[in-house]
Amino acid sequence: ERLIVNRRYEEAEEALNMFERQIDVDDNVNRQFVIRMRAILRHKLKKIDAKEKRVSLTEALCCTIPEYKEGQFPSGVLSRTELKLLCNIAVSYRQEGNLDKAIELLQQVKDYFGKTDADFEERSTSELLLLSNLGQCLGKKGDTAAAKEIDDQAIELCLKSGKRGILFSLLYNSALQGEKLCAQKEETLETLIQAYYVAEFGKNTRSMKYIKEHINEVYGDVPLY
Repeated sequence: ERLIVNRRYEEAEEALNMFERQIDVDDNVNRQFVIRMRAILRHKLKKIDAKEKRVSLTEALCCTIPEYKEGQFPSGVLSRTELKLLCNIAVSYRQEGNLDKAIELLQQVKDYFGKTDADFEERSTSELLLLSNLGQCLGKKGDTAAAKEIDDQAIELCLKSGKRGILFSLLYNSALQGEKLCAQKEETLETLIQAYYVAEFGKNTRSMKYIKEHINEVYGDVPLY
C-alpha cells in the first residue's frame, strides 16, 4: 500500500506477488486484500479500465459481504478494508464520469460514520479516505460550497488524528474551492502556503511544484523557500 501511494507500481506488484505466495488465499480476508490491491495496481498500470477495476473491487468486497449488490449499501459493522473498498468503488464511478453514482455511494458511507460506534482510531483512516473522495466528487460536480465544507472537515480530522499523509492535498483543494467562492485572497493564499510547506515536510516535491506554480499564477511572485 505504501509503494502504491508513492507511485512505485512495479515494485508494488512484485511485493504483492510475493505476499500472495506466502499467505493462505483461501482465507476470505487475505483473498479480499489481494484482489483489491491487484485491481488498484492493474488500473494504475493502465492494464484495466475503471469499469473492470470496479468488477474486481466488487468481487473483493463480496469475499466478506456476499450480499453486497451494486449501489446497495450493506448493513452491519464494516471493517477498515471494507470501508476502503466502498470508497474505491465510488472512485471508479468518478473515473467513468458518473459523479452522481459516486456521490450517492460516498454519502452512504458518510452516513455510516455518523452512526457507527467504532472508536476514533479505528475509523479515522477510512473516514479521511471517504471525506477526501467526497470533496473531490462534489468539487468536480460544481458544488463548491459543499466540497469546501467536506475538505475543511477532513483537514480538522487530519489534525486531530495525526494522520497527515493527505493534509497538503486537502489544504490545496480547500484553497481552490475558496478561490471559486471568492473568499478573501489573504485567507486562500495562507492555506496554499500551508499546503506547500506540509508537502515539503513530506518531501513531496511533485506537489510542491504544482502548488508553487498555482500560487505564482494567481497571487504573483510569493517567496517560498
